[in-house]
Amino acid sequence: MDDLNTWLQTLDDDAREFFEERAGIAEFDAGLPRAEAEIAARELTEAYLQRRHNQK
Repeated sequence: MDDLNTWLQTLDDDAREFFEERAGIAEFDAGLPRAEAEIAARELTEAYLQRRHNQK
């Protein structure tokens, strides 16, 4: 969990919002436990950040 919190602190506002939305969707809509939802959201956020970086 500390690793996740440390990683979250490195995100800008847009990426943090992206992460929180994906985690919420995975938890509430897909029924995943919060820890699993956060793992999935982190993977999606890292892919989002990579795509965003490649567009520059």
